[in-house]
Amino acid sequence: MRQNLRHNLKIIILIIVLLLHTNAFAQKSKIALINNFAAAKHKYHNFNGNILVAEKGRIIYRKSFGYADLKNKKPLTDDSVFNIASISKQFTAAAVMLSVERGLLSLDDSLSKYFPEIPYEGITLRQMLTHTSGLPEQNEFMFKHWNSDNPVTNKDMVEYLIKYKPEAAFKPGEGFKYCNTGYSLAAMIVEKVSGQKFQDFVTKNIFEPLEMKHTRFLNPTAGNYKTIPNQTENYIADTEGKEFFLPQDIPEYKNAVAVTGLVGAGNIHSTALDLLKWQESLKTAKILKRKSIDAMESPQIKASVDGSDAYGYGLAIKSIYNDTKIFHNGGTLGYWNSLQHFKNADRTIIVLTNNESEKGLTNAIAAILFDQKVALPSEHKEIKLPAEQMNKFVGNYELNGNFAFAVENRDGKLYRVVKNGDAKELKAESKTKLFYGDGTDRQIELVFDKQTIKQVFFIADGIKLELKKAN
Repeated sequence: MRQNLRHNLKIIILIIVLLLHTNAFAQKSKIALINNFAAAKHKYHNFNGNILVAEKGRIIYRKSFGYADLKNKKPLTDDSVFNIASISKQFTAAAVMLSVERGLLSLDDSLSKYFPEIPYEGITLRQMLTHTSGLPEQNEFMFKHWNSDNPVTNKDMVEYLIKYKPEAAFKPGEGFKYCNTGYSLAAMIVEKVSGQKFQDFVTKNIFEPLEMKHTRFLNPTAGNYKTIPNQTENYIADTEGKEFFLPQDIPEYKNAVAVTGLVGAGNIHSTALDLLKWQESLKTAKILKRKSIDAMESPQIKASVDGSDAYGYGLAIKSIYNDTKIFHNGGTLGYWNSLQHFKNADRTIIVLTNNESEKGLTNAIAAILFDQKVALPSEHKEIKLPAEQMNKFVGNYELNGNFAFAVENRDGKLYRVVKNGDAKELKAESKTKLFYGDGTDRQIELVFDKQTIKQVFFIADGIKLELKKAN
């Protein structure tokens, strides 16, 4: 009897060892594929940034590609600091929720309670956090009216909102429109109820307790938007993604640079490791109470923000890979970043870039982690096609029965055109495949059965989506 028990125990131990070995090998293969994918994106599509991937809080992949300062060839490091743009919104939402926990305010408080002079009635703090307030977009009216080298402050924004009274997008609660204004005003409300400068409130209540040592708000002055240690330069690409320019060297970006002085909707600068510390705190409820975290991460309204199913408070939510992805992207003036957390698998992916090159890479890394097939980025070389062959691509394309985009032939060149009329030039690399001429890693591929189109694929950052060609 004892011999049988020992024998069975040996078998169980052997099975456990084999499973652990198999899982370890599978993870190493995924990490190798992530590295190969990122390296290929760096080589062929100018990816420049930092990547961090963690599983159950443990970092399994971390690497820098490219430069913090392109002109002086200063390489990126783990300590390089990026403007995380709209990823900042979750910190503003957290500051609001901390204020709720302390009895300083309610999500159902009205904007007019704190700013009776602002000419928009019936708006609640809850609506501001969920982009359902209908408030006019601050970037639009500040870009239009601001004419100074000084950075815009939140006080300036409120004064211009009162002075110019731009039209509301809709009545409060009757629509959804992603809006930075609500978050800037939410930051100002936190200041009013706490008696602290918003930057100080967030720093003392979130950054310092979590030892986010490289995370801080930008404090710009006229002509100086580099005030943080290890702050990266940021670059905007030309139309083909081949040359990169500093925003301050592009005249039409003057007002956009000035608006980076606003806090609440953006402005926080951070590193990948510091953002992981923040993400881990949401799992452990170190800063916020569990009830507040659950509210932030729960669908408050159905809405598509970067492909989400819903929006909470400062966070987007999407069901994918039999998991729940809680995430937010952030982009401004060449910075493009993403922080994604998959709750069931307990996986976190952080990608920070300073030359507009993140778009889609985080999703490709997620696909790899969840055992999806991806195509490695590669070099795309243009060939010339006869008009007859080019016109086989012309038509409307649908995804899940909805219009995705059209391909049009304009004077012998192909363009992808979306609903709002935005057109991107497409170039042929074969008789069946087009690639985007803007330097992004996107392609359209036709699969033929003799002369009939059998399948259509849209490929973005290695992930294939099957489309239907409507005509």
